[in-house]
Amino acid sequence: MERTALVLSSKPEHTAVLNNMLSNFEIRVASAPTISEARRRLARESFGVVLSEAVLEDGDWREVVRTVRDSHFGAQVLVTKKGADSHFFAEALEAGAYDVITQPFHQAEVQRLFLSAYLKYESVAHGLRKLADAAESPKLARAV
Repeated sequence: MERTALVLSSKPEHTAVLNNMLSNFEIRVASAPTISEARRRLARESFGVVLSEAVLEDGDWREVVRTVRDSHFGAQVLVTKKGADSHFFAEALEAGAYDVITQPFHQAEVQRLFLSAYLKYESVAHGLRKLADAAESPKLARAV
């Protein structure tokens, strides 16, 4: 399974930097400058991790969390903000984001958080596959 991440940023250089930082981990990075474009991509493609700037042209990270939660079960959302403080971290986590990456980006932090978020996504996806397989099991069908 190819690992893919979607980066929501109005700054193309963010996508380029993240793509470079994650290239050793074989994570393909796609981009969307707006939430509207992200919705179109999420409808067509599968992403395990979505990284969003805190503020976008047509909304903010809260809307990204809701959009991903509604369209990509198990996908993890990372939020990025320059100078994020502990209040922002707490708000983002409470709202359902996986974590926050502060700007400027530091390669070790980006790699650690992306890989951790991806492992959580893969764990959830694996659990869902096991549930689906169990639901199709003749033994389970007889039990219900």
